[in-house]
Amino acid sequence: MHTAIHYCRQNPGIAAFLAGLTFCVIILLFTVITYTKPDFALVLATPQDCLRTSDAASCRAVVENALKIHARFAPRFADPTLCELQFGQGECREVTWAGAAYFAPKIAVIVAARDSMSDPKSMVPLYVGPRAASGRDTQAGARVFYRGRAVGVLRSKRFAGADISMLVDLKGQALTNEWVRKKRQS
Repeated sequence: MHTAIHYCRQNPGIAAFLAGLTFCVIILLFTVITYTKPDFALVLATPQDCLRTSDAASCRAVVENALKIHARFAPRFADPTLCELQFGQGECREVTWAGAAYFAPKIAVIVAARDSMSDPKSMVPLYVGPRAASGRDTQAGARVFYRGRAVGVLRSKRFAGADISMLVDLKGQALTNEWVRKKRQS
């Protein structure tokens, strides 16, 4: 040990290199120890998606809460024909909010935070956008919207013989619980 200290005193470049190397190792260890994987949100595009994570009663509650949120924030049309002209035939449904009935696009997917799926504040109902903007006929999937803004792409993937719904943001990254919470606050 004494020899190493003496050598470093005679060669300050080596001492600086070793100090830098030690600093980098400490930073690397800190990063590895504190790193946590992102907590990905649940993607519920089909009844099977929900039933994989919850019982039937919980799934009904999730859908009911999502419909209430959707009624507040989805595009509104007084006439079903006008809604279908923009979103496609059979793609609209009647909704009621604050005593008023109107038509809105159907919910395509519910994105929910895993840790509090039953809380309406931790879910975001998304709908497939207007035909011109949705990209629904491409291999990439259907573009989905919230409050009139494109937020992601809904895809279906086969895994072990079952269809799995996948949702990524417009950059191709899977959506997280944090994303859901931020969208609901906006």
